[in-house]
Amino acid sequence: MEHDFHAEPFYIIHSHLIRAFKPGQWASISMGYDYGGAHKLDGIDKDDKSQNIGWKFSYSHPINRTTGFKFSYIATET
Repeated sequence: MEHDFHAEPFYIIHSHLIRAFKPGQWASISMGYDYGGAHKLDGIDKDDKSQNIGWKFSYSHPINRTTGFKFSYIATET
């Protein structure tokens, strides 16, 4: 038996703001949002539309010309 499967479009938008302070030292804020992707199987809505948001804060600091460290905090809400 063949099934009729349909998926709606899934939309994603993301953005980044980056600020450089001196060579190798920078900070950034990133944010992303996704929505959609619901499915239907044999005309029955599976009620599985997705909506998520995520964000990240990062900081990079040089130790010398070839080495440095980066700290990031990542969070999501689903």
